[in-house]
Amino acid sequence: MRMTLSTFLMEKKFYDVNETNNIFFLVAVKESGTTLADIISKPIVIQSGNYKSFGGQQTYGTGEATPNDTAKWYNNRGIGYQLVTQIEKALGVTWDESNSRYDRNADGIYPGTGNTASTARNIVTVTHGSVSGQWTIVIDATVLVASPVAINYNFKLFSFELSQGANNTIVQTITNGKGIFVDTHELLGGCSVSKINNLQEPAAFSDINLLTQMFTPSAESNNKGTYTGHFQASLKTLEAVYVRTNLSSSNYQTASFDSGNDLYPFVISSDILAKIPIYAGTVATASETNYPLYSGAQTLNVQYGYNDETFPAEYISFIDQGGHTFSMMLNTNHVSQIRMFLTDDKGRLIPWESNGQETCNEMYFTATLKVTITKPL
Repeated sequence: MRMTLSTFLMEKKFYDVNETNNIFFLVAVKESGTTLADIISKPIVIQSGNYKSFGGQQTYGTGEATPNDTAKWYNNRGIGYQLVTQIEKALGVTWDESNSRYDRNADGIYPGTGNTASTARNIVTVTHGSVSGQWTIVIDATVLVASPVAINYNFKLFSFELSQGANNTIVQTITNGKGIFVDTHELLGGCSVSKINNLQEPAAFSDINLLTQMFTPSAESNNKGTYTGHFQASLKTLEAVYVRTNLSSSNYQTASFDSGNDLYPFVISSDILAKIPIYAGTVATASETNYPLYSGAQTLNVQYGYNDETFPAEYISFIDQGGHTFSMMLNTNHVSQIRMFLTDDKGRLIPWESNGQETCNEMYFTATLKVTITKPL
C-alpha cells in the first residue's frame, strides 16, 4: 500500500519565536576565578511572539520630530529591544526612559540599589547590521562595579543544542537543566554548544573554555566586551512543519536529532510523511514605518512580509498536484488506525502559545490521505 498526502490545511497558531528558540545564557566568569562559584549564569529569554522587525538600536537623524536629534532608541516590537532589555536585567539594571537613568536591582550579576544616572542607554548596546544582517552586542558594565569591593568579570554568550543530558557537567552549572535543546543560535546568527564529549564529571571550572561561544568576542577587558554574530540573523527558525505518522514505512532519512541517533551520515528509517513549507508565497517587504517611542516616523528592517496590516502565513496549506509529492510505502497490508502529528525539523512537537491553548486543543489541522493498493498480477 502507498499512502499519499493529498491535501493539508491548518491555521498558523504557533509563534515564530517560542520555547524552542528563545533562550540563551549570559555567563560572567570572575577574572581570577578558579572554582565553579566564580561563574554566574543568567538566562536571557526573548519573549515569545511573531516579531515584525529586528529592531536594533536606532538613531534619529536631523529634522526628525523628536525631543533630541541625537536620541537613541529601540523599537519595542523588535528582537533587539528584547535583547537589550533582558541583558540589562541580567546585569542588574532596568532602563528608566522617563528619567534617563538605570534603576538597580538585587538579582543581577552586579546587584545594587537605587539608580545609576546616565544620559544615554549605553551599558548594553544592541545593533543589527542592515547589510550584514548580523547582531552586535556591546556590554560595558564598568559603571556597575561596586566600590570598594570591585569584582571584575569576563562575559560569554552560550546557546545549547544538546539532545542528550548534560547532568553533572559545566553545562548543568550554566543552564540548571533548562534551554539545552534550542535553536536560539540560529535565530540570532551564532554557533551552539552541540558536543560535550570532553567535559569532565563532576563539573570543572576549566571546562568553561571548552564550550563554543555563540558570538565572536572582541575588545574584552574588565566587565566589558563586544560580541558579534557569525552570520545573518532571522526572525524565525522553523521553515516547515513535519507531518509524521506512527506507521512503519519504507521512507528513509539521514540520522538527525529527531531520530535520537548519533549525528552521522547514516540513512535510517523515517516516520516523516511530509514537510510543508510555512512561508511559501509570502512577499518580502523591505521596510515598515513605526511610531515606537516618539512622534517621528522611522524606517526599520523587516522581512517575511510583516507590516501593520498584514500577517504572513495565516494558513499553512498543501495540495498535491497528482505527483505523489509526499507519500510512503507501508510495510503492512492492513491498517486499523493512523496517528498523525506535527513536529519541527528536530522532532519536537510544535509548541503551544499558552497553557490555555493546549487545554482547549486549539492547534488542529485537516488532511486528506489517498491510499493506493497494488496487487501482483
